[in-house]
Amino acid sequence: VTAERARVATEGLGARLLTGSYYGNTVQIWSALVAAALLGLVLTGAVNWKITDEISFRSLTGYVDHNGHDQVDDDMTSLPVTNTDDFSRISESLSQEFNLIGDHGSVRWIVGAYYFRENYHLNLPVIIPGVGTINLGAGSNIKNAALYGDVTYSFAENLRLNVGLRYNHED
Repeated sequence: VTAERARVATEGLGARLLTGSYYGNTVQIWSALVAAALLGLVLTGAVNWKITDEISFRSLTGYVDHNGHDQVDDDMTSLPVTNTDDFSRISESLSQEFNLIGDHGSVRWIVGAYYFRENYHLNLPVIIPGVGTINLGAGSNIKNAALYGDVTYSFAENLRLNVGLRYNHED
């Protein structure tokens, strides 16, 4: 996850990636990526509850708020052939999963429900000298939900039968 505002190709946390060689200094490249990732907002959470000795409940939650901006020399030359002036991708996503898990010796099972949504907007203004700026962009609201189950029966240590089923719906 990155969040950055680079006005010119020599500024910003990702400047070394945008202006330099991908085969350049590995430490500087990874430092730029890690520093940029620290500016994004990522929240995750997990709750595990052992209901009985054989049954447990698990909740997994994730939230990402991403607002990235870059300026890119698209032709990667010193000539002003094509440039992207303010490439931005703004997104927010949320995921939630609930599991009920059972372990009864030779029979292990899990049933669960999953939900994911993401709203994003992508703006890609490309500057072409003599032509002007062409604005390319997209946006979407994605919603995904699923219900699933899985059962494993162990006949022996190295012989198991596994059966699973999943229903998925996406908008």
